[in-house]
Amino acid sequence: MTLLFPTRPSAKPISSSVTLLTPFIQLVEHSDGYIGNYSAQKALLEHRGQEEFVLIFIDIQLTDTFGRLIPPPPNWRSRSPDAWVPRPSDFWRDFQVQIYDAGKLVTPYDFHGRSTYGCGRRGPCILTGATLEFDFRAESFTSDSATIDVSPPEGDSVSVDFDLTRLR
Repeated sequence: MTLLFPTRPSAKPISSSVTLLTPFIQLVEHSDGYIGNYSAQKALLEHRGQEEFVLIFIDIQLTDTFGRLIPPPPNWRSRSPDAWVPRPSDFWRDFQVQIYDAGKLVTPYDFHGRSTYGCGRRGPCILTGATLEFDFRAESFTSDSATIDVSPPEGDSVSVDFDLTRLR
């Protein structure tokens, strides 16, 4: 299940979406690649014995107020006093993310982050945001609700609640 957030012009970096994929949803997505020749029995056989994970993806977009260029650090030496420098590609490491199962903080099994880029047909690629992925063992979620809190280095935090009874 993906929750999208409306773009707010005055926002700093924006969390544009949070996606939570249960083991069931992952299996459905996997089976989608086998058009016409994939059965529930085959899915059961392939899935049997595999550890189940809940995957959470958080998409962060840069905005006009939290853009790809930043003021230079105090010790920056440049010929131009008005020079701006590219935002570090690992800027996403400054975001704090906490994930809860019915109010209890859960620790991910694994975590990955990667910057995202927009590339023109003839121009260079430019930093546009980042995607964060949190992998949890399925047994980490034992209640009917999950909450994901995203706190950017500047600006307002975002909190998302998932009703797990509506997801398989």
